[in-house]
Amino acid sequence: RQRTMDELVLAMKNQRQFGHFPFIIHLKDREIVDLLKDEEPLECLMVLNGLNSNRKSNLLNMLGTEKTALVLASFPEMSEKRFGDYADLSARLFTKLKDIRERSKRNEKAYEQVLATIEQQSMSQQEEMVENLRDSNEEMYRFIRERITLWSDVVEMPESVLRDAMTGLDSEALAAIVAKDEALEKKLLPLRPAREQALVRDLIAQGAYSMEDTELERKKFLQLCRQLNALLEKTT
Repeated sequence: RQRTMDELVLAMKNQRQFGHFPFIIHLKDREIVDLLKDEEPLECLMVLNGLNSNRKSNLLNMLGTEKTALVLASFPEMSEKRFGDYADLSARLFTKLKDIRERSKRNEKAYEQVLATIEQQSMSQQEEMVENLRDSNEEMYRFIRERITLWSDVVEMPESVLRDAMTGLDSEALAAIVAKDEALEKKLLPLRPAREQALVRDLIAQGAYSMEDTELERKKFLQLCRQLNALLEKTT
């Protein structure tokens, strides 16, 4: 009996120092959401309540408004929970986390094959295929979206990246790149001299490029932007 009491006292000391769920603080926000999304609202609250306010707010946003409302509504039930309830939930969630990670490793091999297939498609097909994944398989969508740069991403890249990527680019190639992409035209052309801007617009109006030219030049430009952006992220 004394040994049992000693173990309980030690567990309670550890709880005061590290919290009821010591492994949670080391997880990424997405991992925590995946862990909690199918849990009961009160159990979600038991976990979230031990985190700082900023992280808790971010995780509630990620869980969605409907789930958040249920979680917050369960606050009155918190007072009924005891140390043993937290200990049981912590043990179960830790086991669940290991299962999720093992399943994710298996899934990643399949996702990598899908990613390789998508990367072989034309840029417009890439956009369509990735967008379709958003609704059909959220986990695969996140995996692929973190690893692929789509043409629609270029316009959101820093100006310094785009300026460096255009170094050595002639007017014909630039016309092929921005043709029929109004947002990119507005972003890229002001980075070039006014005289060249006018020349590029004339080339676009004349249709002085083919669809093959556009696809080829955009692929080369996208690859260069991807490399420059990755380098910038490493140095900042």
